[in-house]
Amino acid sequence: MSWPGPTELLWAGLLLLLGAVGWVVFEETDYLSILLPSFAVVATAAFAAGSQLAARRQQRRTVEDEVVTEVSWPTVLVAIALSLALFGLEVGTWLIYIGGGLFAFGAGGLLREWTAERRALRAAPERRAAR
Repeated sequence: MSWPGPTELLWAGLLLLLGAVGWVVFEETDYLSILLPSFAVVATAAFAAGSQLAARRQQRRTVEDEVVTEVSWPTVLVAIALSLALFGLEVGTWLIYIGGGLFAFGAGGLLREWTAERRALRAAPERRAAR
């Protein structure tokens, strides 16, 4: 993945879908129930644009070898799990349970990524010395 924008834009689309479903299913007439999901979508799209600019700046710099993951699916899973759990506060307990289960899987994946990153960082000086 050359820039981080597609992941955040996918997340904005998921938030938009959740907001639209919540707006259609629940018969609330207050504007807050419409504005909060809209704000979340706009904020996520702005974050995608900001991360695109940060990625361009980082690309211009010359750095040493470093371990960088291109896509972290456990991070995406944890973010979706937390949003489902928070959305479950409004919808019902069943959605909190689903979010909690997804969070457990995502946290396990993050732990696995962090340990792999530490191993790769420890092995990096050995690879540079062998060049």
